[in-house]
Amino acid sequence: GIIVPVGITNKESVKHPVFDKLKNKKILVYIGRLTKVKNVDKLILALKFLDNNYVLLIVGEGSEKTHLINFTKRLELSLRVIFLGFQPSSNIIPYCHAVILASSSEGLPHVVLESLKYNKPIFATHVGDIPRLIPDYLILDNINPRYIAEKISKTKIRQTFFIPEQYYISNIAKELDSIF
Repeated sequence: GIIVPVGITNKESVKHPVFDKLKNKKILVYIGRLTKVKNVDKLILALKFLDNNYVLLIVGEGSEKTHLINFTKRLELSLRVIFLGFQPSSNIIPYCHAVILASSSEGLPHVVLESLKYNKPIFATHVGDIPRLIPDYLILDNINPRYIAEKISKTKIRQTFFIPEQYYISNIAKELDSIF
């Protein structure tokens, strides 16, 4: 069998209007399915340990969405956690400060490649292929909300991010073309 790797394109981005309302805020973004394995509740709770200048945009749909919205209300974080539903990530990632994933299980999340494409730091757990693509200092060693908040607030971003060439769709297509 042939394994076709995940790839990214050079799609144009159009800034989502939510960013106009969030000037001077530190914008964290979660993009993905809203399911238990993604631990989005831990990201929401982490905001309790960050100053009020931080907001979390949650982009995606899934079986946990209603629970997460209610959880956000119970924590009185509705002004700092914004659920956007499904959105093209190209309209979100270029305009945020950082992307964050707290998944218990992953392969190679597309959002990691997209974050690197837009030169955005991505805080993520040590699962799947994530550690191969992001620097150690951005790896979340655990998903304790207080730890996540501390990691986000104390980490100084100190490099430019890049995507290995093999993940660009054009290079994947060339490689497949040479096989067939």
